[in-house]
Amino acid sequence: MGRMHSHGKGISQSALPYRRSVPTWLKLTPEDCKELIYKLAKKGHTPSQIGVILRDSHGVAQVRFRTGNKILRIVKSMGLAPDLPEDLYYLIKKAVAVRKHLERNRKDKDSKFRLILVESRIHRKGISQSALPYRRSVPTWLKLTPEDCKELIYKLAKKGHTPSQIGVILRDSHGVAQVRFRTGNKILRIVKSMGLAPDLPEDLYYLIKKAVAVRKHLERNRKDKDSKFRLILVESRIHRLARYYKAKGSLPPNWKYESSTASALVA
Repeated sequence: MGRMHSHGKGISQSALPYRRSVPTWLKLTPEDCKELIYKLAKKGHTPSQIGVILRDSHGVAQVRFRTGNKILRIVKSMGLAPDLPEDLYYLIKKAVAVRKHLERNRKDKDSKFRLILVESRIHRKGISQSALPYRRSVPTWLKLTPEDCKELIYKLAKKGHTPSQIGVILRDSHGVAQVRFRTGNKILRIVKSMGLAPDLPEDLYYLIKKAVAVRKHLERNRKDKDSKFRLILVESRIHRLARYYKAKGSLPPNWKYESSTASALVA
């Protein structure tokens, strides 16, 4: 009864198909699939609408299992990507609709609260993260030996690639999902053993780079209070990381972050 009469909204979500393989009865080839996507995108359909049409009218449960790519990536490669990301577009559309409703119903407190939630979703920052592969064993189809892997790491490190960049190249171009499952060691340890480790730890380097970029932005936009606050957060993270790396021995004890000379560290 409480659920029936409460003002709470529903929870919208979609479920991915359990089986990731393409069904045997599906006659649509990847080329046919891409051609359909092109035609639908030309008509002005969004990626999610294209996905629904392909699922309901052609039996393609997940386009990426058939073509090897998501709809948005295919549409982008065709030069037909929408100007705004789809989720952001619909949030803005929702906010506009709620505002129009509030102009007619000024005392609707629930809608005022919903508008705050919608607009906070529009303006908030994203959460970046990566997911480790579920299977920890090396796949049978991988022909790259641990020695080949180390040789590739050496070549890429000599070219100036960072450990994370090396990991991305090995994953995308050579099918090595996790280097430590293949070689028994992380990329940074392998690079260190070869004497090619970066002067600054990678996470600290990118935080300093970010702080330098925010400082340059603040020189041009002195009243940007949000960026001032973000700079405080980034620099506090730099100081905490520096203390950790000094204790670990990765940085010399006399190393110190100074905002005036930070740009020289990431030049």
